[in-house]
Amino acid sequence: MSQLCSLAKCNRTSRGLCDCCKQNLCLQHLTEHNASLLSQISPLTDTINALGERLQTLYTEGITANCYLKLEYWRVECHQKIDRFFEQQCQQVNDLIDTKVRLQKEEIDRVRTKVVEIVREQEITQKDLDSLVSTVRSLEATINKIEQTTLQINFRGFELDDECVTISEKNSSEIDISKVFNNCKTFNSANGSYSVLACNEQYLLIHTNPNLCLVNRDMKVVKQILWTHDKIYDMCWSATLDKFILIEKYNIYIVDKDISSMEVGQMIEKYKWLSCTCSDTCLFLLVDTSPPWIGCYSISSSMELIQKWQVFEKSSTDIVDDIVYRHGMLAMTVQNTQKTDVRIELRSVETLTCVWSLTLDMFSINESIFRCCAITCNEWIVVDYKNNRLIHVTANGEIKNTIAYHSTPRRAILFEPNLLVVITRKGTQFHQL
Repeated sequence: MSQLCSLAKCNRTSRGLCDCCKQNLCLQHLTEHNASLLSQISPLTDTINALGERLQTLYTEGITANCYLKLEYWRVECHQKIDRFFEQQCQQVNDLIDTKVRLQKEEIDRVRTKVVEIVREQEITQKDLDSLVSTVRSLEATINKIEQTTLQINFRGFELDDECVTISEKNSSEIDISKVFNNCKTFNSANGSYSVLACNEQYLLIHTNPNLCLVNRDMKVVKQILWTHDKIYDMCWSATLDKFILIEKYNIYIVDKDISSMEVGQMIEKYKWLSCTCSDTCLFLLVDTSPPWIGCYSISSSMELIQKWQVFEKSSTDIVDDIVYRHGMLAMTVQNTQKTDVRIELRSVETLTCVWSLTLDMFSINESIFRCCAITCNEWIVVDYKNNRLIHVTANGEIKNTIAYHSTPRRAILFEPNLLVVITRKGTQFHQL
C-alpha cells in the first residue's frame, strides 16, 4: 500500500524522502522544498560576493598597507645608516692622505720663506746651504713616498640575518585598559616639559624640557633638538605631508619626520590655536574663541582654508578642549561653563553633525583642558586628570570601562595597536596592553 505525504492535510502519495526535512513527501511538496532551498542561493551569492570584495579591500588597504609603510621606514633608515658610514670612510681616506700632504706643504712653505730671505739678504753660510739641501732632499724623498703610497681597504660582507625583520600575524582586537599596569615603563621628563604627544609608524614625538625628542618603542631617544619657541599647545602627525604639525598659541610649525628642520606655517592666518588633528586631506584646527570654531585647511603647500565651522551658537556656554580625527569623524571633549559638566561628542567631518554625545561624571574647572585620544575599533579614551582616571568610550558612545590611574594623567596616545602612552606629572608612561 502506498504511503501518504507526511505533511498534515496532504492526501497525496509520497514520492520520496526529502533531504532537508527527512520526511516522505509528495511530488508537489518535494518541489516546494527544493524551490525554498534554491531561493536561498541568491542572497547567499550576494553574501559571497560581498565577502570577496571585503576581503580584497582588507588585503590591499587594511592589512598590508601599514606593514609596507613600516618596512619602507626601515629600508630608508638602513640606507641612511649605510650612506653615513660610507661618507665616514671616504672622509677617513681623505684625511689619511690630506694630513701627509698638508704637513709637506707647510714644510715647503717654511723652506721657501727661508730661501726668499737668503736671496733678499744675499748672505749664506756653507752650513746653511747644506741644511737647505738636506731639507729639500728629505722633502723630495717624502713626496716620492707619498706618490707611491697605496691604500688597502678590507671589506667584511654586509650581512642581514632573519632577525633583522620579523613578521608575524596578529589580529587587531579591542583594548582592555584595565591591563595598563600589567606591563608599564616610565620615560622620565624634565620639569617644565609640555604635555603634548604625536606619533607616526616609527617614532613618538614628545617635549622634554628644553628639547623636542623622537623616541622609539624601546623608550630610547633617537634624536633631539632644542625647542626655542613658545609653549606647544598640541601636535599631530600628517601622513600626507610625512611631517609633524605643532601649534603654539599663535603660530604653527611644520616639522620634518626626523625633526632635522622645521618651517613656520606663514600661509595660515594667525588665530589663538588650541588643538590640531589631521585626516589624509585636511588639517583641522580648533580656535580658542567664544564660541569656538574649527577650521578645515587643505594639506598642501598653500594650506588654504576649505571650511569653517562654528561649533555652537553664540549664546552657548559650551567650550571645546580637544579635537581628534579618526575615520571620517571628529571626537571632541566639551565643557559647559554654566553646568560645569564635561562630555565627549562624535561629529561628522563633512557637516560637523553630532553623531552621539556622552556626558561624563566629571566637573569642569576654570583654565582646565580635558583631552581624548583614538584607539582601536573606533573607540576612545578620555583623560580625566581631575580625578586621576582613564575613561574608555565605545564606538557608539557608551562608557566601556573606567580605571583609576596611579598618577595624574594629562594626555594619552596609542603609539601602536597595543602600546598606550600616557603623559603624567611624573613622566611619560609606556603601557604594553
